Amino acid sequence: MIWAPGVVLKVLSKNKDKITALVKWDKEVIAEGEADESDEELKKKMWNPSKPKVGAWRQDLRYLRKDISN
Repeated sequence: MIWAPGVVLKVLSKNKDKITALVKWDKEVIAEGEADESDEELKKKMWNPSKPKVGAWRQDLRYLRKDISN
């Protein structure tokens, strides 16, 4: 299993246990004929496990990384 990259376009609803969001998927990970956007249920207890598993999700924070090598 791999992490499938996508971008949350809009939060549709949320409560203490989950967030429902409209996700736009990276075109490299969708099969021909599949929709590139979908409503996804993101359970808060499934956020950022050490390994991908069914229903798990994480936020990509690489854009916050600073280059300190210079």
